[in-house]
Amino acid sequence: MAEYFTARGLPVPPELTRNPLLQWRRLLVIGASVAVVYLGLRVTNLDFSRANPEHAAAVIRELFNWDFRILTPQNEFETWWDTAEG
Repeated sequence: MAEYFTARGLPVPPELTRNPLLQWRRLLVIGASVAVVYLGLRVTNLDFSRANPEHAAAVIRELFNWDFRILTPQNEFETWWDTAEG
């Protein structure tokens, strides 16, 4: 990416000239975040032995099953103003 700037005679941003492994502050924050998540999962000791992945996938799939019938009147007593668009 630094070649883009040097080929056009532009100054190279310092983010591109530094080695990403030497950015210890960023790595420290990422490591601390991972440690907090790991320790939180160890402390809560979640039990997934009775989990039902098929049911969870069906529920998530149902969320994306759009039903556009709500945008039209459902019976002879409803008008357009009673629908979701109204």
